[in-house]
Amino acid sequence: MRSRNNQLGSSVLLNLLLAVAGLLTALGLASTAWARPGQITEFRLPAGGSPEGITAGPDGNLWFTEVGANAIGRITTSGQITEFPPPAAESRPVGITAGPDDNLWFTEVGANAIGRITTSGQITEFPLPVAESRPVGITAGPEGNLWFTERGPPSIGRITTSGQITEFPLPVAESRPVGITAGPDGNLWFTAGPMIGRITPSGEITRFSLPDKSTLPQSIVAGPDGNLWFTTHEEIGRITPLGHVTEFPLPNEKSSAYYSSESSVQTITSGPDGNLWFSGRIPGIGALIGRIATDGQITEFQLGGTSSYGITAGPDGNVWYTASTYCEGGPFTCMGSTPVPSTVGRITPGLLAIQIANESATVHRGWTKLRLGCAGGKRHSACRGRISLILHVGRYKTIPVAHMPYSVPSGRYRAISIRLNPKALRLIFRNYPLLAGVQASATVKGGRGTSREVLLQSKSRHLDSGSQGAFPNPRLG
Repeated sequence: MRSRNNQLGSSVLLNLLLAVAGLLTALGLASTAWARPGQITEFRLPAGGSPEGITAGPDGNLWFTEVGANAIGRITTSGQITEFPPPAAESRPVGITAGPDDNLWFTEVGANAIGRITTSGQITEFPLPVAESRPVGITAGPEGNLWFTERGPPSIGRITTSGQITEFPLPVAESRPVGITAGPDGNLWFTAGPMIGRITPSGEITRFSLPDKSTLPQSIVAGPDGNLWFTTHEEIGRITPLGHVTEFPLPNEKSSAYYSSESSVQTITSGPDGNLWFSGRIPGIGALIGRIATDGQITEFQLGGTSSYGITAGPDGNVWYTASTYCEGGPFTCMGSTPVPSTVGRITPGLLAIQIANESATVHRGWTKLRLGCAGGKRHSACRGRISLILHVGRYKTIPVAHMPYSVPSGRYRAISIRLNPKALRLIFRNYPLLAGVQASATVKGGRGTSREVLLQSKSRHLDSGSQGAFPNPRLG
C-alpha cells in the first residue's frame, strides 16, 4: 500500500512540477530569472519632434508636447502616435497637464499663450496679457483651475477652464520659475531660482531658500510620502510642507575617457510603485531614467538618446518619458551621422517577486525553515505578505501545514522558521512520502494596484525527521 502511495506521490509531483514551471516561465520568474524593474520600450517620432512634456490623459492615452515639430502628440499605450499642430505657426509647446475639465492644457513659449486641446484634437489658445511671458510649467490646481509658471517677468499664472487669466508677480526679479505642482496641503508649489516657492489659491506667496544659493531647481512633484520632491540638475531634493529641505546627490557617473561628471536630471514624477522617477542624462553617454525611493536610494537606467526630459506615470502601470534626438553611433559621432528620430518611451517599474532558495526543507523538533529572497533593487521596497505551506498526501488530498506572515527586504534573503501542525508531523515522522506546495504573496510597498500573488518553487519538499542542527526559535528575520 505504501508503494502505491509512493507512485501516486511521484505522479502528483511530476504534474505539479510541469504545471508550476510553465506558470513561472510565463511570469518571467522561473529559476533565478526574477522580475526586476527596468524593461524599456521606445516608440519613434517623426524627425524633428523634440518632445518635452508628457502627461496621462483622461482618455487612457499619453499626451506630449513637441517643440521641434510644433505639435501636441498623443500616443496610445500600445504605441500608436497622432500629432495635432496648434494654430500658431511657432507656438513651441513645452509643459502639458490633464485639466479638471477632461481636456489637456499646455504652455506655448513661442505663442505666449496657454493652450487647451480636447481628447479629439480640437485646440484653443488663450493669449497671455503680458508680452514675452514665456510660460513653461503647468499643473491642475486643487480648486479647479490651471496654474503655470512664467519666466519672462517672473510670475505664477492662473487660468480658469473658461480662459480667464490672473497673474501673481514674484517678489524677486531673478526668481526664474520653472516647475509647478499641486501640493498635499492644498497649495501650489513651484521652483524658482535658488528657492522653492508656495502659493495659496488666493495668491499668497511664501519662499523657502535652498542650502546652496547657486542651486537652480527645475521640476517639482508631490510625492507618495506627503512631501514635495524636486530636481536641481545635480541632485534630487525633498521639502516638507513646513519647508524642511533634504538633498540626495546623484551617483557619480564615469562617463567616458573624456567625461567624468555627475548625472544631470530634468523632470520628476510620482511613480505607480510608490517611488519617484526622474529623467535626465549622463554627460558623454546619453539619456537616463532614474528611480529614487522615499528613503533616498537611487537607481539609474540608461537609454539610447542624448537626453530625456518629460516623465509621467501612465494609466497602464508603467512610467512614460520623452527622449530627444540622438545620432547613430552615440553622441561623439553626431557630426556627419544620420540622426535618429526622437522617442516616447515607457519603462516598467517592475513588481517585486519572492524566491524560495531551499531545494529541500528539513523538519526538526516540529519546525522547518524556508529561505526567502526578495527580488528588486536594494532597498527599493520590501516583499511582505503571508506564506502558506500545504502537504500533498495523495492525488487529491492536501493538508495545510502553516499560514503565517513574513517580511523580506528587497534585494536580500531571509530565513523564515515555520512550525508545522501536529497532523503533518505525525505523517512526517512515519516517513510518509509528502509533497509540500509553497505559496507567498509579493507586495510592492506603497504601490497602487501592484500587489500580486505568485506561485513559487515548483519543486516538492521531501520533509523527513532527520536533523541538520537545531533551528532557532521562530521569528521573522
